Amino acid sequence: MDKKSVIKSCIFFGPTGTGKYTMAKAIANHAGAFFLDMSPYNLKDVQAETKKLVERGQFTLKLARDYGPVVLFIDSVDE
Repeated sequence: MDKKSVIKSCIFFGPTGTGKYTMAKAIANHAGAFFLDMSPYNLKDVQAETKKLVERGQFTLKLARDYGPVVLFIDSVDE
């Protein structure tokens, strides 16, 4: 398989309980990739939330650079 045929990103959308998280975990497992859940659950302060997401994003990029592929899962961004 050449690099042009490899999917590099994908978006799952749908209501709660439709298997988005499970599918993302399965893809990470199948690909041998790290799975990182960056969902902003339980964050109440917008500034703290933004800072935390930036820190997690920097950590994700470091993981990808140092250890290979990462499946990044972000859920409930509209809350």
